[in-house]
Amino acid sequence: MYYQGDATPYTTTLASSSPDDDFDFDFDDSLFDAAAREILDAGGYDPKMLTGKNGSALIGETFRAFDEAIGSALGSKPDPAVAAALRENAFVFSGFKTHAEMEQVAALITDEKGNIRPFNEFLNDVKQINQEYNHRYLRTEYNQAVQSAQMASKWADFERDKEHINLQYRTANDERVRASHRVLHGVTLPVDDKFWEQYTPPNGWGCRCTVVAVPNDDPDFPVRDAQGSTINGKEVFPTPAYEIFKTNTAKAKKVFPDKHPYLPKGCGNCGKTLLAYNPNSIKCKACSLIKRLLKKEQCKERRRWEKQEAKRQQKVVICKRLDEWGKSLPQTPCGRRLEVDNKGCTLILNRDFIGETIHNNRKKSPLYWSKLSASIRNAENLLKTATYKGMEDGKDHPEYFDIYETEIGDDVIVWQVIKRVQGDFLYSAYIKKKEVQPKKP
Repeated sequence: MYYQGDATPYTTTLASSSPDDDFDFDFDDSLFDAAAREILDAGGYDPKMLTGKNGSALIGETFRAFDEAIGSALGSKPDPAVAAALRENAFVFSGFKTHAEMEQVAALITDEKGNIRPFNEFLNDVKQINQEYNHRYLRTEYNQAVQSAQMASKWADFERDKEHINLQYRTANDERVRASHRVLHGVTLPVDDKFWEQYTPPNGWGCRCTVVAVPNDDPDFPVRDAQGSTINGKEVFPTPAYEIFKTNTAKAKKVFPDKHPYLPKGCGNCGKTLLAYNPNSIKCKACSLIKRLLKKEQCKERRRWEKQEAKRQQKVVICKRLDEWGKSLPQTPCGRRLEVDNKGCTLILNRDFIGETIHNNRKKSPLYWSKLSASIRNAENLLKTATYKGMEDGKDHPEYFDIYETEIGDDVIVWQVIKRVQGDFLYSAYIKKKEVQPKKP
């Protein structure tokens, strides 16, 4: 059974955008087009389409935008628990957003009298839905994800240090700050104060406000409410559209508030996501399917992390072996001495060699690293048969390199040597494939 959807848009409560938003995400419109075509061909929308090729691809593209925003906000070393919670919330939101889009598309198949609309008219209106949901709304939702992730990463530190700090609400303090948020500027209260349960930013689409920690024993930051009086919630959240932000997403480790209109309401103990289970509910069916997709995404992410961790651990072991090998060579005032019986060549191995070699090969595979590590530790023997290949421009390096090459099977070990007054310094090493000579006719 296909559902043609509710034609009433969520324009009063969904995200809007401003031309000043910093948004650089290129949404793949072809994925939306494919999902819309599937709905049209089927004559309606069934939540099962969410787990199909087109639906899951559309969810994945939306989630990709939010995942990019979360990653940029958390930096290179995020708290794993915070990152996982934010990504889960963003994925569920992406699923229900896609569900809402597809309902809107299904509602356009027929007119008010139930007649099939002309294709060109349908196509034009569908394109408008894509522009609204995946460009205009997504722009502001992306910025919301950045702001929410930044606050969530801070909140863990706030909780840890709450005995020594208070929190202070701060706006961007410029002409763009909305009046409803300006009244909160400077509010300074303990971390556990109930105020933060409702007024922790972001407090609306495009909100640029933040919360910072201040010493709780510093007289320059006295505890105070806004203007010395109780905050008027209706002043900060003037309409129901804004009241969805009357929460603390940072503490809950969420990107989007639970009361967002995409998300289901009336949550019970169904063990699904947010909804009191009703097998006849369209949103309940969607909820179960989105949860299933979430588990797949989490398994994929876990496998990806385990693979990256295995590579990292292998490189750590290899780097340790290289370091130990370098330290085993005889010490000279300029560095370690590597004696090579190749035309009386003596190379000096200073502390830069291992570091430069690791840096220049940092993106290579564990198999590559294993080969290179074994070659370097056998450098004294390999360099005996190395062939001098001439000089090479150091590119970013101000000096020129003497290049030596040693063939090992299908691989060529390239040794970069810098000539200096103190001697010849082995600068770096890497592997390249042996060039295959064309057969003579």
